Amino acid sequence: GIDVDVLGPERRYATTNDGSIVLMLGQRTTLLLPGDIGDVSQRELPDLAPDALVVPHHGASTTDLRWLEQTVRPGAIAVLSYGPNTYGHPHPDIVGLLDILGADVRRTEDGHVVIPLG
Repeated sequence: GIDVDVLGPERRYATTNDGSIVLMLGQRTTLLLPGDIGDVSQRELPDLAPDALVVPHHGASTTDLRWLEQTVRPGAIAVLSYGPNTYGHPHPDIVGLLDILGADVRRTEDGHVVIPLG
């Protein structure tokens, strides 16, 4: 029994990434899976405060810093899903803000990330 809420996309977007499926999963613990959404889609989501978040688009600079600040609360798990790349993921501004917010940052580059939801 895990609850699954589909939060987006609510409409068609000019960019493919903004049209990513956005899911909120959980029961006692909530996990936000925002896919590759960028700042446009992020601003259209309802106010959220998940226990854990997979940072959108591998931590790319397309994340709205204000949205991230409103979504990530101190102690929340922030998963940066990336490996070696030439895109500069995750962006230093995103990583820096997660640190300032007091997030528990976990990186898939370091190995598997497991978040129990039940």
